[in-house]
Amino acid sequence: MKKYLVTSILLLFVTFGFGQQSFIQFVYVSDSHYGIERDFRGKTSVSASKVNRAMIDAINSLPGMVLPRDGGVKEAEKIAWVDYVINTGDITNRAEKGIPRSARSWRQFKRDWSGLKLVNIAGVPTPQLLLPGNHDISNAIGHPSIPRHKVDATAAAEIYNAMLRPDTLLSKRAYNRDRHLCNYAFCNSNVHFVFLDMWPDTRNRTWLKAKLQTFPKEDVCLLFVHDQPDIEARHLINPNGARDINTIDRFENLAGDVSSVSASGDVPVEERRQLQEFLGAHPVIRGYFHGNENYNEFYTWGKPVAKVSFFRVDSPMKGAASSKNEAQLSFQFVVIDTEKKVMTVREFFWNRLDNPVWGETITVRL
Repeated sequence: MKKYLVTSILLLFVTFGFGQQSFIQFVYVSDSHYGIERDFRGKTSVSASKVNRAMIDAINSLPGMVLPRDGGVKEAEKIAWVDYVINTGDITNRAEKGIPRSARSWRQFKRDWSGLKLVNIAGVPTPQLLLPGNHDISNAIGHPSIPRHKVDATAAAEIYNAMLRPDTLLSKRAYNRDRHLCNYAFCNSNVHFVFLDMWPDTRNRTWLKAKLQTFPKEDVCLLFVHDQPDIEARHLINPNGARDINTIDRFENLAGDVSSVSASGDVPVEERRQLQEFLGAHPVIRGYFHGNENYNEFYTWGKPVAKVSFFRVDSPMKGAASSKNEAQLSFQFVVIDTEKKVMTVREFFWNRLDNPVWGETITVRL
């Protein structure tokens, strides 16, 4: 067994599923953004490390907490375990002026998140499941705002190593955006958890379609992705000139498709349409969880995908609302009834110190 896997603080050398579970429970977070600061608990310029540690403390406090009476799965019951903690990326912030390189931020993330003290239904440490976000990948391949000497693939490579467990560990110098996509999946009690690198572009949809063809028709699939379904053009590949990353075009070359629009600020209608058609053609996909936009919302997207429920989650550092009002800081706690095929997603306001409370709740059929 590789030393890396033995010593990994992510504790991923664990079986994901434990037979047939009647209920699956997990925490969903995103956009940790190590490397930047914010106002927090009466202080200014508080590091992402301190803010994330405070959120980790709140996550550790979940066992024994009573779920609200909201008509959802396991309402009014105590939380006894957490099967997974899922983080869909932007673990590190782009290493722009004044912001440290990816390697330093990744070390802080590993140190802090080793403080999780949860166990899953089998009584073993709860595994953390990760994806890279646009900041992690930009740190690896470059960005118009990153000085050349700060390009550093540490986080992207380490996420890949931890999740895909290659026979030969990937070094930051060997990281290749085209070859090292962080796509993986597992099944627990007829619920397939599928993780896609950045966004469901053409190459990721090809990989996903092959996976979906192996799923029994009665099963359900939940997607975890960094980007929202209505992707921004700037995250696509530059269609202009040498198709490179430059300060004129300002495309970031993150997703695998060449942009159908020539300006990075335009709306890529064609790419969004293709994703809608794909989701509509694969009804086994019932949930799409994402970060990037940094606020909590449960919503639907597009007429062709009426059977898919969409969930975006807050960021501890860059929340659209919670960066201005820290009482709005939240993560999601998800409970799935695998026999009835019902899922409840609950927002949890973790920074209300005197009275942490449950926020918005939605229950959907899978």
